[in-house]
Amino acid sequence: PQASVRAANLRTGIESRTVTGLQGAYVFPSLPPGIYSLQVEAPGFRAAVVSDLVLNVGSTVWLPVSLEVGQVRDLVQVQAGRERVQTTGAEVA
Repeated sequence: PQASVRAANLRTGIESRTVTGLQGAYVFPSLPPGIYSLQVEAPGFRAAVVSDLVLNVGSTVWLPVSLEVGQVRDLVQVQAGRERVQTTGAEVA
């Protein structure tokens, strides 16, 4: 649920985005015909990519995508305060 889904037309570069519902289903109601790449992402999971997906005029494509549990990544941001690093001596404090 609530996974981000992106369909990108490989020829034109035009992208469409949607979000999966509570059951994990997603719909792109009116994509132009072409060859697409589909990417599905959700926090805590590895992104899944399906390439060279061909959409024809008037076609409906059923494409289930499974996400695998991925590595959790933490971002630690450090901001310097007024204290400065002492670079002229070997004192540890």
